[in-house]
Amino acid sequence: MNDAASSDQNIKVLLVEDDTIDRLAFSKYVQEESLPYDYVLASSLAEAQSILAQESFAVAILDHQLGDGTALELLQQVKQKNLAFVIATGSGDEATAARLMQEGAYDYLIKDPERNYLKVLPTTINQAIARKQSEAQIRRLTHAMRSIRDSIYMLDHDQKLTFINRSMSELCGITETAAIGQPIAILGQPALTRYIAQSPIHCEQSDDQEIELTITHTDGSIGAVSLSESYIQDGLAQVRVGVMRDITSRNKAELALRASEQRYITLASIAPVGIFRADTQGNCLYVNQRWCDISGLTPDAAVGLGWLRALHPDDREQYQRAWQQAMQENTGIFQLEYRFQAPPHSTKSETWVFGQAVQEKDLQGNNIGYVATVTDISERKRAEALLQSTNQELARATRLKDEFLANMSHELRTPLNAILGMTEGLQDQVFGIMNAKQQKALHTIDRSAIHLLELINDILDLAKIESGQVELDYAPTDITLLCQSSLTFVKQQAFKKHIQLQLSIQTDLPAIHMDERRIRQVLINLLNNAVKFTPEDGRVTLEVQMHPSTITDTSPTSPQISFKVIDTGIGIAPEQIDNLFQPFIQIDSALNRQYTGTGLGLSLVKRMVELHGGQVHLSSQIDHGSEFKITLPCPDFATRASLEKVDVPTFSPPMPLEQTGITQGPKILLAEDNEVNIITISSYLGASGYELVIAHDGQTAIEMIHSQQPDLVLMDVQMPGIDGLEAISRIRQDETLAELPIIVLTALAMDGDRERCLATGANAYLAKPVKLKQLAATIQQYLTKHPPESNPIAETITP
Repeated sequence: MNDAASSDQNIKVLLVEDDTIDRLAFSKYVQEESLPYDYVLASSLAEAQSILAQESFAVAILDHQLGDGTALELLQQVKQKNLAFVIATGSGDEATAARLMQEGAYDYLIKDPERNYLKVLPTTINQAIARKQSEAQIRRLTHAMRSIRDSIYMLDHDQKLTFINRSMSELCGITETAAIGQPIAILGQPALTRYIAQSPIHCEQSDDQEIELTITHTDGSIGAVSLSESYIQDGLAQVRVGVMRDITSRNKAELALRASEQRYITLASIAPVGIFRADTQGNCLYVNQRWCDISGLTPDAAVGLGWLRALHPDDREQYQRAWQQAMQENTGIFQLEYRFQAPPHSTKSETWVFGQAVQEKDLQGNNIGYVATVTDISERKRAEALLQSTNQELARATRLKDEFLANMSHELRTPLNAILGMTEGLQDQVFGIMNAKQQKALHTIDRSAIHLLELINDILDLAKIESGQVELDYAPTDITLLCQSSLTFVKQQAFKKHIQLQLSIQTDLPAIHMDERRIRQVLINLLNNAVKFTPEDGRVTLEVQMHPSTITDTSPTSPQISFKVIDTGIGIAPEQIDNLFQPFIQIDSALNRQYTGTGLGLSLVKRMVELHGGQVHLSSQIDHGSEFKITLPCPDFATRASLEKVDVPTFSPPMPLEQTGITQGPKILLAEDNEVNIITISSYLGASGYELVIAHDGQTAIEMIHSQQPDLVLMDVQMPGIDGLEAISRIRQDETLAELPIIVLTALAMDGDRERCLATGANAYLAKPVKLKQLAATIQQYLTKHPPESNPIAETITP
């Protein structure tokens, strides 16, 4: 398009010209003469066809001979009726010009070098457009005349016919030629003849007159027409024009409509729903008996706008808004649940109804009112209210259960923290030298406490899964590292029983998207069970294999990875397999059973695998061992993700101060209200060379930070007065304390607790019970200014 701004008054012109000089000459001429053209240039027949398929133009100027065709081809293909064509060519003959004009071209211009054809082009374009507009107008008028279905006649001052149209000719069975100049009686319509004879020859008024007449069709059937006459002054003479519209079908339809309305009233009177009819202003025209029964009003009381009294006062404004919105929409459909108020002196309560209304239209599609139905839904509303109340009670029960679980977790973890912490301190002999018998007793206490913690974690995990609170954290996972780290957890237990551990893993496995922590939990559970139920000198194998996608006779299968835990243990009876994955059910539930546990481990395995979209399979024989197989879908296995190898931090007992590079004991503020935990933590850290100051609540902790200036803060969350989270938030508001390390040490270990603590401003989060060695190592990391790259120890730490 040219660079000039487009205007609604400009003429859209398409120039099809394969000569570059001619195209430039056209553009230059349009710009120099400031012609009102919005023009598009095309250099080939194909380009012109593509442009015309997308845009409309007023005129197209075509070079006759193009590189890929001729103007004649374009004329024969283009179907735009209002597009005027002008041919401009350097050579041609009369025969070619005639053929082009026959195909629709307006003019044929010769690009004579001695005469600039561009000078006559604007005039030619205007004339071509004018002719196209005239042709279009003629087509519209011709079409209109042909499509008139009313019968038309014209009479002169002598009451002789001067014109009849085709419809009149067909109605009366007479040609126009035979009728012209004859009296009206020639049409063979006695009623029309009588009317004309009785009407005045001349009329002073020009207003139309309309009457209904009986006519006879050519097949002898009797019908009716609506006759409208006008008197038109034609010079000194007056012409009488009549237009007759056949209303036979309309009259029949009106009769049928009246019969239908009577049937409608009969059916409406026995309908099981309330029926209501109103005019366009909302005035009630009809209600059936069911509507009266539902609303409590009589038909006479509902007439006009009286029906509005039935609406409940609290619902009237909502009803009005919904009605206006429905009527403004194209569908015009009204639907709403609302109430009818109880009639005066009635023991009946309010009535809930579902109302629907649509526009009622006449045969011409005009809106003449509304038809509505109302259905009594009081019983359904009462059921919904009961269901809502039940759901609220269920939600309350769920909330109370979650609160109970969170509180139970906190209350159980707090004493376990003291038990495990004191035991660890005694085992590390920070309180003095222990003999072998005492060490053995401490080991028993430690294993029992850890077992108790595992039971607590299993119960909480199962509760979270059943309540739908577990969200998987998918990430690319190195399968080899996953398996090796899982086996590490059972190595000590297997070593004591002289059980051989084997890892058989397919080489060059890709990284798989999964929740690594959850699948590690699954593998550890299966491996723990295998070691537990395998006698001494047995064997436990972890086998991993990738299964690519295949196409079978039934359906294609997606890529999968399988983990098998195979043992040479005691096996499981076939009739017990179905019960094995049910929570709280153990195969050996006798009072003298040999193996301990809650029966939750395998239930957790099944739930975790199914959350990943996988499956668990078991095959087993008594005294021959078992094979647990889990399969996980991995549609992304074809793309091998690159994993950055991350060194797993190891924790060691706290070193003496002279080995840490710290010249004097760092000061640690411990904010904790539980005396047992204060004794446990302060005893261990004090023996490690740290100076401890104690705050029993959040407010005291804030004050002591300013007065004691500690190097690090250990912050409990649940404390009287100001809790730990509020205390951290206030501490971080002081810019001078922005770099002070704060480690949250809490028994809050439910989903979301870690994120809440870190979001408040804590540097790290440790869940009780915590290994005191890990706590000391975390403190040492922050005091030596070398925290890990990610959030340090930002996870729940369990023994």
